Amino acid sequence: MMTKTATLTKPKTAKPAAPPLRDRQREQTREAIFEGVMAVLGSGEMIDVSYPAVALAAGISERTIYRHFPDLESLFDAFWPWFVEHLGLSGYSHTREEIATNPARVFAVFDQHAGLVRALIASKVGRTARDRGNVPRKAAFHAAIEDMAGAKVSPEHMRMLAAASYALYSGYGWASMRDFWNIGGDEAGHIASKAIEWMVEGYKAELKRRAK
Repeated sequence: MMTKTATLTKPKTAKPAAPPLRDRQREQTREAIFEGVMAVLGSGEMIDVSYPAVALAAGISERTIYRHFPDLESLFDAFWPWFVEHLGLSGYSHTREEIATNPARVFAVFDQHAGLVRALIASKVGRTARDRGNVPRKAAFHAAIEDMAGAKVSPEHMRMLAAASYALYSGYGWASMRDFWNIGGDEAGHIASKAIEWMVEGYKAELKRRAK
């Protein structure tokens, strides 16, 4: 007697549910607000951001902005990580390899958004938002320098090395090389990488000299 062989059917994988309409509208509005902030900062006509200017640039009402962000502090707390991710610049440089490659990539992006980057450097709200990332930024420089040094670096020496590295690999370093030396972003990034490398190598050589 022949028996029928049961066939196993693969269960259908449920498609992920789309976000509710209200959530999608909320994200679209936030995106429009952030685009408005970028437009205001990149216009070259204003240094600090105001809600009327953002509302005009975004094509929405001031009341709508206040519903999402009750003050400029909360607006820039949300805008800064969005801006960094929007330009593809998320993440800090923690290793020798990243210090060797990332500055050229980052500075090239700065060149593409020069007006906006300058405004973020110069404006009070831009500095305030950027300064909130100081703790992870400093930690990344410390990690990269110790990776390059191949050993633990004393707090006193780390302070000097990290401060000088940030002066080279930052919006300030990019602007200085662009304005005073007419150096483009890619080349400026390579200069920053090499200067940091040579500085740390010089530090290591000095430690060896003192140990003799």
